[in-house]
Amino acid sequence: SVSAGVCGEGPPGDGIFAAAADPLSLAVQPGGNATLSFPVASGPAAVAACFCPNADGAACSDSAFFVQQVGIVLIYRAALCGPSDESCATPYSRVAAGQRFLVRLWCPPQGCREGNHSRLKLVASSASNDLPSWDPSSGCRGASHLEAWLPRLNCVSPSACRLDGGPRQDYRVWGTSSPWSWAPAMPQGSERYDIRSQAQASDMCYCDSDCDSAAAAWFKVGHVDVVPLHLADVATFGLAPLSVAGMPGVLGLASDGGDAISTLGMAPGGVLKLIEDPGALAGDAECDGPHGAQGALSVVGLTTSAELNQGALIFNGGDTAATITVDNAGMVAACYCSTLDSSGGCGADSGFFLVGRFTVQGPTPGQTFVVSRDGVFALRYSGHGLSASDTLRLSAAPCASGGDDPAQAS
Repeated sequence: SVSAGVCGEGPPGDGIFAAAADPLSLAVQPGGNATLSFPVASGPAAVAACFCPNADGAACSDSAFFVQQVGIVLIYRAALCGPSDESCATPYSRVAAGQRFLVRLWCPPQGCREGNHSRLKLVASSASNDLPSWDPSSGCRGASHLEAWLPRLNCVSPSACRLDGGPRQDYRVWGTSSPWSWAPAMPQGSERYDIRSQAQASDMCYCDSDCDSAAAAWFKVGHVDVVPLHLADVATFGLAPLSVAGMPGVLGLASDGGDAISTLGMAPGGVLKLIEDPGALAGDAECDGPHGAQGALSVVGLTTSAELNQGALIFNGGDTAATITVDNAGMVAACYCSTLDSSGGCGADSGFFLVGRFTVQGPTPGQTFVVSRDGVFALRYSGHGLSASDTLRLSAAPCASGGDDPAQAS
C-alpha cells in the first residue's frame, strides 16, 4: 500500500518512470484534470499522487514542495504471452495474425480484487480508450468486444462479458485451461484467444469488479498490434521459390514490418504443413490436425523455419541449401504452426492455421491419352500455370530418367 508519508520526500517516481521523464512536470490544468504524459518504465506499481499548491510563488521544482497526497495512482502491466506460457516468461506486444496467445495482467497492490470478478475485452483502438474510467467520454466503458477476436461470445454487450482472469490478486490470466478462466457458457473449442483478422490495432479494456453494471469501471490496460502473415518472396533472398511440380524450391513466411523475433508467432522453429486446396476454400479448420491429416501433401524436404533476414522465416531448417519438393501440380494451402511439442509435432496449445495459398505449376497428374498408331495426332492436356513455352516429353522410360532419347513436341 501507499501512505501519505511519501509525499514531500524524494525522489519522485522511485524508479517507476523512465529516466528521461520528469514526474514533477505533471501539471494540473484548470478543472482539476491532469495528463500523464511521461513513459512508465516498470510496473505494476502503486504510487502516491502528491500535490504542490504553488503557494507564495513556490516553483514546485523539488519534492519537498509536494506535501499533499491527493490520491493513489495504480499502474497495471499487461502483455501477450505464448499459448502455454502462463508465467509469461517472454512477453510480447505484437502478435502474428492467426496465432493463439494468452493475456496476462500484473496487478498493482490493492489493484485487483480477490475472486472471479474481473473481465477483459479487446476493442477497436481509439484515443477515447485512454481516458480514465470515471470520464464520461471514456471509450472502454461503451466499447464492444471485437468479433474478429475469439471467443466471439466473450461479450454479448459492452457491459456483459463472461471471461474472467482468475481469483489471484497479484495477476490475472486469460486463455489458460484453468477452470476459472472461462465461463461454462463458452462453446467448446474456444478456450483461447485467436486472431482471425488481418492488420489491426486493438486496446485491452479491463474491469475489476461489478462489470455487469452499465456504470462499471472499464479502463485501458494495454494495446495489441496484429501483424499479418503472408508467404514471402524468397527470390529477393536469392532462393528459388517452390512453384513447379517435381522441382525443388523454398518457402518463406514474412510479416508486414517489424522484427520477427519481437512478434509472437514469428520466432524460428515453427513448421509448415501443405494441404491440397483445389477450390481455394481451405481455412483454419482444414489446416488444423496432425501433419499426416487427410489432404496433407507428401513433401520431400525440410519444413522447419529458421530466421534469415529482413524479418522473414525461411523453411529450410537453417540449411541454406535445403529445399522442398512437391510432386503434383495444383492449388496448395500453406498452414503454419509456430510452437512444436517435445515430439516435434505441432503443440496442442498452438495449432496450425492458414497463412496463404500458392499454385504449384505443372500438368494435372493421371491423365490418359488414346491415339491411333502410324498417324499424326495431337494431345491436349490440362494443368496449372501452363504456358506456350512448356515442352511435353514422350518417353518409354520414367520421366526422371536421363535415358531414352525422347521425341519432343511443344
